[in-house]
Parts: sequence; structure tokens; C-alpha cells
Amino acid sequence: MSEIRCVRCMEDFPIEDTKLWQMGAMRTLERAPKRIRKAFQDVSDETMYLCGNCYFDMTDEDFD
Repeated sequence: MSEIRCVRCMEDFPIEDTKLWQMGAMRTLERAPKRIRKAFQDVSDETMYLCGNCYFDMTDEDFD
């Protein structure tokens, strides 16, 4: 069985099914905003996960 890792940083975090993104936890990529999902459209994986750390990094880029 393969380990589930973040599609961006490839780190292993626990999967959380909460309403909000959290540091140190992953959610399915389909719960991310469309512009973030589009960044990974070339990756072919059934269910992809994004960690909260990468989510916040990607959303912080809007403010640079």
C-alpha cells in the first residue's frame, strides 16, 4: 500500500475532514479553490491531497 502524501511538498500528514484548512493536516485537493486545483491538473492521481502548509503557502502568494 502506498503512503498518502501532499501533492505539492510530498510530506506525510494526517488526513483531516474538517471545514477549515489546518497546518499539519491534509485535505483532498478537490476541496481547494479552483485556481489551486488548476496548478495540479497535469498530475494524474485518483485522489490527491494537499496539506494545510502548502495551501497557506499558495494562498499567501496572492499577497506578495
